[in-house]
Amino acid sequence: MTPLLDKAIRVRFSGTVPTTTPSPVTMTYTVFGNGQVRVDSTLQPGASNLPYIPEVGTMLTLPSQLETLTWYGRGPEESMLDRKTATDVGLYSGAVADQVTRYLRPQESGNKTDVRWASLTDDAGNGLLVSSDTPLELNASHYAPEDLSRIMSRNGQHWYDTPARQEVVLRVNEHQMGVGGDDSWGAAVHDEYKLFANHAYSYSYSLTPITAGEDPMALARQSVAADLVTDLRVDGETVPGFTAGGGEYAYEVFSGSPTPAVEVETAAGVVVDRGDVQVPGSYQVVATSADGSRTETHTIAFTSTDTAYLSDRAWVSATSGWNGVNRDVSVEGKPLTLGGAAGPTAYPKGIGTHAVSQIVYDLSGLDVSTFSAVVGVDQEVPANARSSLTFQVLLDGVEVFSSGPMDRGTEPKPVEVDVHGAQQLTLVVGDSGNGNQEDHADWADARLTAAAG
Repeated sequence: MTPLLDKAIRVRFSGTVPTTTPSPVTMTYTVFGNGQVRVDSTLQPGASNLPYIPEVGTMLTLPSQLETLTWYGRGPEESMLDRKTATDVGLYSGAVADQVTRYLRPQESGNKTDVRWASLTDDAGNGLLVSSDTPLELNASHYAPEDLSRIMSRNGQHWYDTPARQEVVLRVNEHQMGVGGDDSWGAAVHDEYKLFANHAYSYSYSLTPITAGEDPMALARQSVAADLVTDLRVDGETVPGFTAGGGEYAYEVFSGSPTPAVEVETAAGVVVDRGDVQVPGSYQVVATSADGSRTETHTIAFTSTDTAYLSDRAWVSATSGWNGVNRDVSVEGKPLTLGGAAGPTAYPKGIGTHAVSQIVYDLSGLDVSTFSAVVGVDQEVPANARSSLTFQVLLDGVEVFSSGPMDRGTEPKPVEVDVHGAQQLTLVVGDSGNGNQEDHADWADARLTAAAG
């Protein structure tokens, strides 16, 4: 617990989410004298090959009297990350009990996207305001996720099998992953709507008491300044583990990349002292309040690596014949596993996809020497699978590697390609001309190596 002069008290909690590889989480609560509470949360997935994250957020339990939900965001119907263009941003209101969508089977529903603020109030108009500078997602109902899961696990089929809670269950989320189903029955969620486990998730919001007669729109715009540095970004992305009030961060840089650019966002009037970025090296940001009474220090320890895994880098485009393109797991979301004379080998890094597939990476601005990988059919397909596929590597549209036809029993093939001077890298999986049934393809250990010197 840290006092912030006479303005506030900050309480910081650190723990882990019990995923297969434990995932650290930090929650920071800054409590102000006017009753406002700012919540800053960071989740760092424990490994990049963990499954997709269904939801990143906070769940709160509120008194049953706060039955009126008013929100400024998309509505009036529910919306999801990949199902929201049919809803408009506006001001909406309704009873919490009416926020679920009563599908034939009880299931997840009632989500709201692009929410700027929301209030939950009692009959007198008093209650709680949730607001954020960045649009969030929100769900308020009388059901917790585990209530619906419990009903499904015992074959509950109807809403009458699903007793509602008295209290209000409020979920304030950075995001909930999309629902997919473009073909109405089984299509996977598109990559841009998945929450991959290969980077940190940070979000912030404020909880403010609201009384009858107060304008929630105006109240949502009011915030008490507590932090001198409000964001710290490297190459446009918030540094993993960014902590309000100051902190130390580790950041690994691919030596084949340009020197990273650091951006510092501050409260009004804050003076920032910082030096030049050196990799490897320590980069320090010292922020001082306008009156000189407070300082914050943020330190980034930059380290260098000569290897960049493609699963950790953004692609220009990616297509797959089935179930999307996956980072560090197979097309079915399992560990990347290739066969061979020595038996199955699991790979912690790589790309899982399905014929016909094309993945494009931009190499411009990089100083790289080679692309390497091990390719083959993932062993998750059955021994009698009809898999037959080919792998190709193209540089600036010109083929530089072709595996020839491969099936489940084919020995995995190493790939090593000189990429000096190339502007674009394209990875292609074909179906060998016999259809793409069970063509589960792995680009295992796919990586770029920086040029020497």
